[in-house]
Amino acid sequence: MQRSLLSRSAYIFCIRGLPALSVILVSVLLTRKLPKDLNGHYQQIWVNLAVLVSLGSIGIPALAITHHIGKLQRWLRALKGRHAGLFLLLNAGLALVFGRLLRDTGVSPWLLAALYLAQLTALLSETYLVLQERFRTLMIVVFLYTAAFTAVHIAFLEDEIGFNALIAGLTALLGLRATVLSVLSLKAYFDRRAALRPGGMPLAVRRQWLQLGMYDISQLLFRYIDKLLVGWLITPAAFAVYFIGTIDIPLLSLLLGAAGTALLRQLAGTATDIDSKLEMLQFSGTTLARIVFPVFSFLFVFRAEIITGVFGKEYAAAIPLFAISVFAIPLRAYNFTTMLQHLNRVRLINIGAVIDLLIAVGLAFPLYRLLGLPGVAIAFTVCSYVQAVFYLFQTSKLLQRPVRELIPGTEWAILMLVYFAAEQALRAAFMNMASTRNALLLGAATTVFLIGGSLYPIIFRKRHG
Repeated sequence: MQRSLLSRSAYIFCIRGLPALSVILVSVLLTRKLPKDLNGHYQQIWVNLAVLVSLGSIGIPALAITHHIGKLQRWLRALKGRHAGLFLLLNAGLALVFGRLLRDTGVSPWLLAALYLAQLTALLSETYLVLQERFRTLMIVVFLYTAAFTAVHIAFLEDEIGFNALIAGLTALLGLRATVLSVLSLKAYFDRRAALRPGGMPLAVRRQWLQLGMYDISQLLFRYIDKLLVGWLITPAAFAVYFIGTIDIPLLSLLLGAAGTALLRQLAGTATDIDSKLEMLQFSGTTLARIVFPVFSFLFVFRAEIITGVFGKEYAAAIPLFAISVFAIPLRAYNFTTMLQHLNRVRLINIGAVIDLLIAVGLAFPLYRLLGLPGVAIAFTVCSYVQAVFYLFQTSKLLQRPVRELIPGTEWAILMLVYFAAEQALRAAFMNMASTRNALLLGAATTVFLIGGSLYPIIFRKRHG
């Protein structure tokens, strides 16, 4: 069971991690070369795209990963034409809204609308192929897309194409990816369609879908609402500084998402008792902590070197923002909502999301007036911990087990102390023997080896145990 969980998590992480890795690379290159205003426009395109695609997908990806593929296909078989029409009409409207919102970037609204539709189609098709466990096919498509994505940005940075041509090239690439994934998804569906018996979606599942859609939207909104608000209030140049200081580490988000998806697939396809479910949660938390905690320790300890060395000294004002925002990273070591989603308690998840959002917005404005932009970062970090405690408490009540049985608390504490002390020692040693840039590179390389060494016993035991 644990080997299957590891395998699925690894595949899903790679499929979603390669594009994210290319985004990190090009973001660093763009930040170092572009004027802050143009960089701010570029980042605003992707922030708004993520939020609107979340709205347009209406919770379908979250619903799909919660249920067995057989059920999903029967529901698709019973889909009415009017439902598909309404879905298309909604997203046509959102595509136009996306183009209108970002008219100040100088990019054609029609081009931005096409970018939106391509991103939405790619997301839905990829989700279906993940459920079909077409992992190798997805890896090939993603690898080719990532290479082309990086190449287009390099052409832009070499002044071979302009900003509008960059967005046009990315739209074409994403459209090609969406087309390939759609063809593969439709083929996989129609190969089995004739043998499927149409089945209407039960009322309970429809309610779950509504709740999941609300949660999906609220999570994306929470992830970007600070940037949306700040982007409306300050100049693009100042927004670029805030964006760098509070930059999300997409690989960690994808890691947690991959682990959560794999865990939900495992729970949906395997009949297990509560003890087995708790064992899977503990195993997932222990494994994720061996990746997340070293990354957190490295990012916090080397925060000044990361901002000035990676993004440039002109972004030094982002250092305190970065120091605050990385404190939310340890929460990536646990899937706080997975068990609630499996138990179809999505309403509780949404209550926690609303509480989270209200606390964040309620704290953000007074802390902004008191501390400036760091106050906004503090507000959103603090409320993340409040939300995590709420979810743990609700899961504990539902399973009738104490919180200490849900999380590997003792092991977490030991791992955090060890990793943090190790990173402090590494920074002190490397800064005394090398330049700032080389010290950062050595610290990053050593952190990778530290993660590998921490995971080796788990991977080795599962392969040979």
